[in-house]
Amino acid sequence: MEPLVLNLKAVQERTTLCKSEIYKRIKNGDNFPAPRKITENRSVWVAAEVDAWILSRIGEGV
Repeated sequence: MEPLVLNLKAVQERTTLCKSEIYKRIKNGDNFPAPRKITENRSVWVAAEVDAWILSRIGEGV
């Protein structure tokens, strides 16, 4: 079963982007999905949002 949420390492593996590039794209409004806080010390990304971002980039031919 596919995970519903991803930690930073999983996002890096799925997108092939490094940590600084992920946060840069979030900050610069590149439509990269922002993480969600699930506890005080833990943030995760919604897997479907990350996958949608990847597909949108493929669709743009980037």
